[in-house]
Amino acid sequence: MQLEATDVRMIGIWGMGGIGKTTIAQEVYDKMCFKYDSCCFLANIREESGRHGMNFLKEKLFSKLLREENMNIGTPDGFQKLVERRFHRMKVLIVLDDVDDSEQLEKLARTDWFVYGSRIIVTTRDKQVLATESANVYHAEALNFDESLRLFNLNAFKKKHVEAEYEELSKKAVNYAKGISLVLKVLGHRLHGKDKEIWESELEREGVHNKKVHDIIKSSYYDLEEDEKRMFLDIACFFYGQQLQVKYIDFLLKDRDYSVVAGLERLKDKAFISISQENTVSMHDIIRETAWQIAGQESIEDPRSQVRLFDPDDIYRVLTYNKGNEAIRSIVVNLLRIKQLHLKPHVFTKMSKLHFLNIYTAGTRDIRFYEPWGLYLHQGLESLPNELRYLGWAHYPLESLPSNFSAENLVELHLPYSRLKKLWQEVPVNNIRIPFNLKLTLIQAKS
Repeated sequence: MQLEATDVRMIGIWGMGGIGKTTIAQEVYDKMCFKYDSCCFLANIREESGRHGMNFLKEKLFSKLLREENMNIGTPDGFQKLVERRFHRMKVLIVLDDVDDSEQLEKLARTDWFVYGSRIIVTTRDKQVLATESANVYHAEALNFDESLRLFNLNAFKKKHVEAEYEELSKKAVNYAKGISLVLKVLGHRLHGKDKEIWESELEREGVHNKKVHDIIKSSYYDLEEDEKRMFLDIACFFYGQQLQVKYIDFLLKDRDYSVVAGLERLKDKAFISISQENTVSMHDIIRETAWQIAGQESIEDPRSQVRLFDPDDIYRVLTYNKGNEAIRSIVVNLLRIKQLHLKPHVFTKMSKLHFLNIYTAGTRDIRFYEPWGLYLHQGLESLPNELRYLGWAHYPLESLPSNFSAENLVELHLPYSRLKKLWQEVPVNNIRIPFNLKLTLIQAKS
């Protein structure tokens, strides 16, 4: 806030949905409002502007600041005179909550309208909203474990300290929330006053408690451009659990029609992803869960029309009955979670747009001694889609890849503990010409 500074300042509070931006702004507003000539907390601007329009919000804001009911701004010229005549004499504190468009700032509260010492606080999920007014930006991040536990306890027990018999269950709830204040509040309120059996039952189905935060994240998702939506879902549904570099993602998702790096920056500005100083991309678990919901809703009844397949049962049905088609963009499945599956040679023939295929093992057993009971190819494999950019297949059961698979678009070929002897029947592994930028991982089963 830099209260000692005499200029007019805009302060941005930026972060993902449910992280606590509005709570922070409200706390500052409540503590500081008495120091100003006039104050206004304008809530839910994203929603209210869509419902009532910007003129309604502007009149609501100015009515509160000037303490005049049913104010009518009238013409733009009349508004300008109002600003010059009255606001230039007022030191104000304004909170603009949940702004999603820089034009909203332009129309509601510019720094040059008010007298020195005024402060305008803006909460937003989109960092770019704050660029035009050169705002000082505070990044609202997730709470640490101790902070999360205190907040959860305040809502679950109405006191700061956990009751001894609920200590482990409280820690489980806190670990699930991953520092998102809204999730902690919702879980705490839901479990308040309930006995241990109810707690255990509720925490077994954790995801149902987060509808509110999921809805908030979804509303930001629908504001993205189509290529940004595609990139977001690709990262969430296919590359989860991996430490990915920006350069690597650029190779994987490259497209002639848009810039992947620019798209990643946009996702970062919208608080969907974080990019570390080492250029590593990460995503919060709750955001990833929301992405899974969005991807799963592409088709609830028919997995064939779902673009990204990650549910083992859906994958089983599609592969067993050869129901794959060109709509499918990615498939990722843990072999330890799928039913025994006997694949036909032409199982991938119709999946011409398949970009990402990852059949992996993750569990307690040592995968070096794992028997590939999950997927069988008794009659071989006729083809793989030439659009594949990532091909991962733990315990690949054949001695070579299909001869008509060109691999020209591959960025990574990951075949750990496979039976592979030659990439293609006529070309030994040691003699293969690796495509430019291809990351090759071939760990033989006996090595």
